[in-house]
Amino acid sequence: MSDKVVLDKGTFKALASETRLGLLKNLDGKEVNLSDLSREMSMNKATLLEHLNIMMSSDLVKRVEREGHKFVYYKLTLKGSGILHPERTWVTVMLSGAALAIVGGLWTLMKYMNPAAQNTDTGAPLKAAFESTPMENTANPTMMYISIALFAASVIMICTAAFLYKHKRLELDAHSIKKKN
Repeated sequence: MSDKVVLDKGTFKALASETRLGLLKNLDGKEVNLSDLSREMSMNKATLLEHLNIMMSSDLVKRVEREGHKFVYYKLTLKGSGILHPERTWVTVMLSGAALAIVGGLWTLMKYMNPAAQNTDTGAPLKAAFESTPMENTANPTMMYISIALFAASVIMICTAAFLYKHKRLELDAHSIKKKN
C-alpha cells in the first residue's frame, strides 16, 4: 500500500462540500457512529449518510462494524487522514531518513575503526579482516568524515521532525482555543 494521497475526480467531489469537510474534521482520530455525528453536526441522519456514502466511495472514510454491537462506526482512512495531516508524512520521512543516516554513520565508523575491513578488495573473506595479526594503521580519514556527516544529518532530520510535529500541535491547540471562545 502506498503512502501517497491521490486526489482524483471523486476525491475533489467529496471535498467540494463544506458538510463533508466538517465530517472529515469530526472523524479525525476517532470512530463515531451516525447518531453521535448527527448530534455533533446538528444534521439529519439521512443527509449525513448520503455524505458519508460519497466519502466512502472516494476512500476518505470507511465503515467499521463491530461484532456484538448494533451501531456502525465511521472513521477516516489513511487517505482521509493524509489530507487532513500531510505533516505526518514528512515526520515519518524525516525519522526514517534519520534512522538510515544513523545506520550508515555506524557502518562507516566501524569501517574507520577497523582499517583491515577496508583492505578486503583482494577477494579474501571478511574473516581475514578480523584476525589478530598486528597491522599498520592505514585508516582512511574520509570514513570518519562521512560518519560525522551522517550523524549530523540524522540530528538535523530528528530536529526537523520534532519541529514539524510540535509546530502542528501548537497550531491545533491554538485552533481549538479559538473554537471554544
